[in-house]
Amino acid sequence: MMTSFYKFLSADNFTCQLRLPPQFVKDYGENFSGNAKLHTESGDSWTVRIEQIGQQHFFTDGWTKFAQDLDLKFREFLLFKFDGKSTFEVSVYGMSGCQKQLHSCPRTHEQADYDNPRADDRVLRTRHDEFVSGETDDRQIWSFIKKLTKNHESKLEIPRDFVLGSGIVRNRKLTLVNAKGKKWPVHVSAKRGGRFAMTGGWNEFLTGNRVVVGSTISFELVSSSDNIIEAKVLKKETDGELFSYAKKKRGRPPILRSS
Repeated sequence: MMTSFYKFLSADNFTCQLRLPPQFVKDYGENFSGNAKLHTESGDSWTVRIEQIGQQHFFTDGWTKFAQDLDLKFREFLLFKFDGKSTFEVSVYGMSGCQKQLHSCPRTHEQADYDNPRADDRVLRTRHDEFVSGETDDRQIWSFIKKLTKNHESKLEIPRDFVLGSGIVRNRKLTLVNAKGKKWPVHVSAKRGGRFAMTGGWNEFLTGNRVVVGSTISFELVSSSDNIIEAKVLKKETDGELFSYAKKKRGRPPILRSS
């Protein structure tokens, strides 16, 4: 007997990776072999990797090709039927609520881009924001993942959907807490074009945790009332350069005028 789950494409990065529902992973995760087959009614199939990142599981390598071939759109709806082993039957529904008609693609998808995993890696490297939003049984999860470069020493841009959806836009302040429970107050600045970034306090978090350039950090809102965000280092570089203390900008000295 097949089981199923659905996904609403509401996250910024749904073409890069797709998060599996936690309850589905809890119930059927022991059946995962690392790779899965995605089949559609057109008769085509794609191989994708199921990968654990932090405490969550995602379709990663191969998913980008699947999303591109099906021309998936923001706010479309996907239904996954799982055979209990390694195969998912996928149906796509448009914003109208009607099932999307899928046509056979001109080539087999067993799958040049998956055989070369760097094809998907390039996407992840050029899109450092890997926004994730989902639901558990009792609450909405607001989280995102970031791979840090040297340019992130004094500020970190936050996905707009995260800022607006989580509610931190209202007072422009948040608290980052690490795995040991230590906290850092951080200011959220509004930028041109409706963008937001962690600024004041961000560098103190980096240096206080001895974060290395190239590390990957997940950010998850754990208290919406106090804007507390748990920050976990998922992939810590060992040979890279430590982030250093950013020099604080100083204003111009006052002009002394003779009386």
